Order: sequence, then C-alpha cells, then structure tokens
Amino acid sequence: MSCYPGTPCYNSNNTIFPRGCGIDPCHAHKTNTDLTFYSGPNLPCTGINTCDDVTLSLEKIDSVICDLIHAGITTTTTTTTTIAPNCGTYTVFNPNPINAAHLPYSYTNCDLVVITGYILPQEILPFCVHNGLITAIGCVITHVSDACFTPATTTTTTTTFFCNPCVTYLLINLTAQSQLYTYGDCTGTTHNDIVLYGNDLVQICVCMGSILYDPIKIQATVIAPGCHPLGNTTTTTTTIPIL
Repeated sequence: MSCYPGTPCYNSNNTIFPRGCGIDPCHAHKTNTDLTFYSGPNLPCTGINTCDDVTLSLEKIDSVICDLIHAGITTTTTTTTTIAPNCGTYTVFNPNPINAAHLPYSYTNCDLVVITGYILPQEILPFCVHNGLITAIGCVITHVSDACFTPATTTTTTTTFFCNPCVTYLLINLTAQSQLYTYGDCTGTTHNDIVLYGNDLVQICVCMGSILYDPIKIQATVIAPGCHPLGNTTTTTTTIPIL
C-alpha cells in the first residue's frame, strides 16, 4: 500500500506518524466506507438517512459544519420564566359623612403599576392589589381574598345617604341687611349662599358641622336633635297707638 504526500504516514524516511499510536496507518487494514451503511433513523439536522453509506454521511456532516462556520451562526437558547404576581382583592371604605372631603388612596396593581385616586365619603371600592401594597389614610381597608377577581358584570347601586347627627338650627339675622349662609341638609345635599333677610330668622335641618355663616352677623343655635324645619319666616311688628 502506498502513502500519498499530505497523509499522516508520509515522509521521506517512511517513518510511522503519528508516533505512539501503536499502528502504522499506512499498513493498517482499511474498510471501504462506501460499503458500510448507517442503520439508524433519519437525522433531520444533518440530512443523514437510513441506509446512507458512511462516506455520504460524513460528507453531509461536513457540509452542515461548513455552513455554520461560513454563516457565523450562534445558536442561543433563552428560557423565560414567568412568575405569577402575588395578588389579592382589597376593599377601601371612606367612613366620613357625605359632605366631608374626599380621601386619597394609592395601590400597586397586578401589572406592578401604581394607581392613585380619591374615594368619596361613604363609598366602597374594590381593588386587585399586588403584595398588599395599598394605602388610604382615614379609610377602612379590608383584605377580602388572596385571589384577584374582576366582577363579571357591572352593577350600579344608588345609595341614599343620611347625616348622623342631623340637628335643627335656628338662624337669626342680627343686622338689617340680608346675609348669606351655606349648609348641608340631612339627605347629603349642599345648599350654597342661601339668603337670610335683615332681622329675619329661619329654622332648618342641618348635618352637624356643615353650616357656614358669619357669626358676627348671624346667630346660629342648635334647638333640637333631629329634623324640625320651619323655613324662612318674616317678623312683622304692629304698633298699637295708645288712646
């Protein structure tokens, strides 16, 4: 068997190469790879099929490797792990009377977005909250459920507000000029800039603490608990001559 230039066994002295292998590749028994066949299943990545000979199979492998080298392709496998947020349902209740100020709230929703707003007096609002991150100063916060749910339907509820306590005021105009006053009645309605004529008086139902007036010009007195309105009255003075 002859050796060709460039093969491992070739040199001018016919020295065995590589050294230490124990077998002279130029004198070893060789198998014809054209007569040895691959017996496994088809291999889609290399294109090797059942019954391809070893020579063809190696050529297909070499072709795939060359394509990857020439294209400079780097295969990267990215694994994304999605962690479900720790969400729960909370309610916020503003216990203040109807004419009191709105109260602020702030919470982090299940998309990790901070939401802020105001809640009306006597109003209850439900929220889906991430990890219990909710604040509402002056409000009652209740943890309803560890699960976050959205109602399937929207229900509109009309609430009739009431004032506690509701009292009866007597207002007297101490001047001869008309004066203005503002108050919230026992149904939660605000009455702005009501005229009280000079030297007149009025008895009205007022939500305690909601009345505004000038105490120098108007005298306001709580005369009874509950509601006992009389409305504006006009005082008429009749002078009877002495005979």
